[in-house]
Amino acid sequence: MGFQFFADIGFGSTGARVVAYAHAGAPEIDQPVDATAPGSHTPNWELLARIAGTLRSIYARLGWVFALLLVVFGTWALHRPIGLLSAEATTTPVQAWVAWAIVAVTTVIAFRGNYYSAMLQGVNEIATLRRWEALFACGSIFSAFGVLVAHGNLLALIASNQVWTLASTLRNRWLYQKTFHHRFDVGRSRVFDRR
Repeated sequence: MGFQFFADIGFGSTGARVVAYAHAGAPEIDQPVDATAPGSHTPNWELLARIAGTLRSIYARLGWVFALLLVVFGTWALHRPIGLLSAEATTTPVQAWVAWAIVAVTTVIAFRGNYYSAMLQGVNEIATLRRWEALFACGSIFSAFGVLVAHGNLLALIASNQVWTLASTLRNRWLYQKTFHHRFDVGRSRVFDRR
């Protein structure tokens, strides 16, 4: 799960920065905002649409690459440890592989959902995003505690954690739609801008 942050390799922070430039009224991402010019500090919606389309495309493509790497190398790395589990263990090998499949799928979905986080951070919705993240982190902790108190196995613990991961991605999508009022829905911003 930690590879999710590694795989982003700076796209989220770069995306948030260029979104912030466009939201502040920059004519292009490589041109500074002239605070004295008329209309400065008014969002450049055309540039924001291009950025949204580009970020969406980057995260979709990286998501597929990340999924392939995760499945190949993650499965290879887990093959021996899972093989050492016995059928009498609290978690059987089959349950461990199911847990791995759940982690792989939800991690790729969450990685692709980083697009929403980058867009929200770029328009200075950081405080809102962090408050929601804190609430969901508490929910995840209490869920994990509940699974452990109920003597759940590894599969139950992983499933509990990944439900919160998916819920966080859906929450970010909801916040994104609430902030941008569906302005950058897929049909409206498909542009991949190579600049």
